[in-house]
Formats: sequence, structure tokens, C-alpha cells
Amino acid sequence: MVILRQQGKHTGGKPPWGYKVVGPRSNRAKGVKGNRRLDPDWEERALMLEIVRLRDLEGIPCWETIAVRMRQMQRDARRAGIDNPALFRREWSWESCQRVYAVFWTVLVKREGTSWIADPTIKNLAEVRLAKR
Repeated sequence: MVILRQQGKHTGGKPPWGYKVVGPRSNRAKGVKGNRRLDPDWEERALMLEIVRLRDLEGIPCWETIAVRMRQMQRDARRAGIDNPALFRREWSWESCQRVYAVFWTVLVKREGTSWIADPTIKNLAEVRLAKR
């Protein structure tokens, strides 16, 4: 299992925040060997960046307020007919927003660095936090 994770392969269950499972599944009946692996989910990462922006740059201290903003984004996207699977995949509660924020800093930025972050202000903030460690 550890070796599979180190190779970036999916070991089962729900993918972690910021990732999606891609590749064919194994099917013994058809003789197909699967190659499921974890790839970055850029749409979900954009939502993670939005939560970090609300918390750190806009200075919203209350997780419930951030969750309300995320649910408002869901409603606005539905009304506009925008099809963003990452936005509608999860129910945005204050706990999920808090979890996303923690995963952003402890997993994504720490493991992958800041090269994937498009927003320059969040990228600078991440680089400063990494330099302090």
C-alpha cells in the first residue's frame, strides 16, 4: 500500500482533497489491467484557493461565514448554468471549509510546493509560510 501511494496510485476509497482518480479500472472478466492513479483536480484546487483567499486575505475569521459564501457560490453557479463538478461534489459546511484550509497548508503546499498556485497573492503568502518553517 505504501509503495502504491508513493507511486501516486489510488489505493481505494474517496480521493483526498485536491485530487481525482483517473485511469481505467481493473476487470478480470475482460482481462483488463487497471491503472488507477491520483491526478490533481484543478477545479477543486481553485475552490481551495478561494477558501484560503477568504480566510487569509479577506480576513474572515468565522468558518460559518466562509461556508455561507461557498454555498452562495454554489447557488449562483446553478442559476448561471455553470457545470463545475468540484463545486457541487461536496456540501460546504464550516467543518469542510476548515478541513480544506488545513489540507491546503499541510498537504498540498508542503508536499507540492507553490509552483501550481496561479494567484500571485496566495502564492506569495504560501512562499512566506514555507520559508518560516
